[in-house]
Amino acid sequence: MILYVAILVCGALAALLVYRYDMYEREPWPGLVATALLGALVMRGAHLAELFVLARYGGDAVAAATAALAEELFRLACVAAVAGLFPRTFNDPMDGIVYGSILGLGMGIEESFALVATAAPPGLERLPHEVVRLLGHLVMGGITGFGVGLGRMRLPGWPGALAGSIASSVALHFLWDLVALHVPVTPLGAVLHNLAGVAVMLSGMLLYGFLVTVASERSRRIFAPASVKTLWGWPFALARGKLPRPGPVT
Repeated sequence: MILYVAILVCGALAALLVYRYDMYEREPWPGLVATALLGALVMRGAHLAELFVLARYGGDAVAAATAALAEELFRLACVAAVAGLFPRTFNDPMDGIVYGSILGLGMGIEESFALVATAAPPGLERLPHEVVRLLGHLVMGGITGFGVGLGRMRLPGWPGALAGSIASSVALHFLWDLVALHVPVTPLGAVLHNLAGVAVMLSGMLLYGFLVTVASERSRRIFAPASVKTLWGWPFALARGKLPRPGPVT
């Protein structure tokens, strides 16, 4: 039971971080909660699709490709549905990142719960693995959501950007699952296996961070051009000299 609670707490903290990204026009939190619940529901449907394919074919590559395509296409469809149903709320590429990330968190929590239920025993030692799972789904959902946000606003070059976002999230998902499914049999293989996992995750996080920065700057120009708020708060503000200077002593 405590592991389930810990996963939920980690998911909530990650959601708060994503919520902070939307600094200039906040999304309504009831909609974000509903999006997370939708993600959990959709993940069950994606798993059914995966099991249908895996019952007929086998192999690590097939399993990784099936999971990547099914989950990322489900994610794309859900974020696009949110954009279409709530056009006044979904009006910026940052909204795509936020809704895509929250949807990914919901999917990740559902997947973690399903896997923990079969673990023996489901102890807290599994928590780091589940946190990585949550962050992976968050990152891939945000990358896909960014492309949907560009498409929703019909910004120049949006078809290519949308295709690139989807291709990136599918590729990251495929590579991550392929690494996770592979079992190294030698010490050197174990080292290379770990390095491959770090490389895939780091690549996804760097791309996600870049897209968040781009979307945030565009959102600031549109909704709050005079705002001095920045994504890079403390302690980054120390290095950039953004902290307010003390006034004169009177």
